[in-house]
Amino acid sequence: RFFIDAKSLSAGSDGVVRYVLVVTTSGGATNVTFEGIRCSARETTLYATGRADRTWGALRAAAWRPIENKPMNRHHAALSRDYFCPGGTPIFKAEEGRDALRRGKHPQAD
Repeated sequence: RFFIDAKSLSAGSDGVVRYVLVVTTSGGATNVTFEGIRCSARETTLYATGRADRTWGALRAAAWRPIENKPMNRHHAALSRDYFCPGGTPIFKAEEGRDALRRGKHPQAD
């Protein structure tokens, strides 16, 4: 199961949508990451991972990688296409993204 921390959502002036992603596995493990999606290039990056003590472990060099609709990272494709980058254009405000999450899809998503 995948969840976005709605309070963490931001729409940067650089065209990058940033958010905290919480993943709960079927076995009960929870993974927390701070990520970004660059809509114009359809890429994603990982900035930091959450630790058990509720602190962040920053990565040395956040590498951008293409968003592919494959089983392992399907959530990135869905977040990009359906919520944060409708039609390839980034949301302009965080509230626009939170609204899309509440609705189950951005109104301009194809």
